[in-house]
Amino acid sequence: MNSTTPTHMMHDDEYGCCGQSKSVATPSHVERNNDDVTYLSDWKQFQLLFRRLNCAVETEPVCSRHEMDVAHLLSSSEKAQLGDIRSAARRHSRLSGSLAAKRAARRLQPNTLEKQLSILRTPDGKPEFDQFPHLHLSISHANDIALACVSHRPCGVDLEYMERRPSSLERYFFSPKEREWIHNGSRHPNVNLHILWTRKEAISKLLGKGAQIPFKSILALTTDNHFSLHSFVMERYAVSLSFFKETEADK
Repeated sequence: MNSTTPTHMMHDDEYGCCGQSKSVATPSHVERNNDDVTYLSDWKQFQLLFRRLNCAVETEPVCSRHEMDVAHLLSSSEKAQLGDIRSAARRHSRLSGSLAAKRAARRLQPNTLEKQLSILRTPDGKPEFDQFPHLHLSISHANDIALACVSHRPCGVDLEYMERRPSSLERYFFSPKEREWIHNGSRHPNVNLHILWTRKEAISKLLGKGAQIPFKSILALTTDNHFSLHSFVMERYAVSLSFFKETEADK
């Protein structure tokens, strides 16, 4: 995605991070499986698929140079909240997520200046547009990359860099049925684990409850929950997007 596209993405079959089996998608290839997982080969495809879901997505690298360089894009309220964060790493992370969200929002509201898109955090840490309550956003960070999704309806998004995880993770956070799903099928179990993890995170963000909800109680299999889930695998990244399912009254 131009300068914001991750440059450190790589293939590594040892960690089971290349998607389905041992094959990697070609640049023009998009493949969707029957378990609601889509395999992509670049971030432009990623943006296009999110657009088809009526939302906008952008990424931004987390780096220290932004703090002074982009001050003119921030509202006074955003600067005040950033100033309250003592950790430089947390400030850079917060700032990169806000910048990605502002660019994503401008895709839906092209006549709005980035400085007008003031993003503040609630006491629970949930990001919100201060002046545009009809815009919903969700922000995620992974491996020094911030990902922001903006939509006209409530949404939750999570991005994870696929790496080795301790075996105890499965026992503590996944149900027996989910653990069975992780170890069955053509994908490496580590890929399946990250797909389910991003779904749980995305649902948690959609609900706005954060760590208040026990992760094991969040049902991540698409047949077991009341949410619309879309999962993507692109080399060493897993991403999931969640919405509330529409009822007949909503249509």
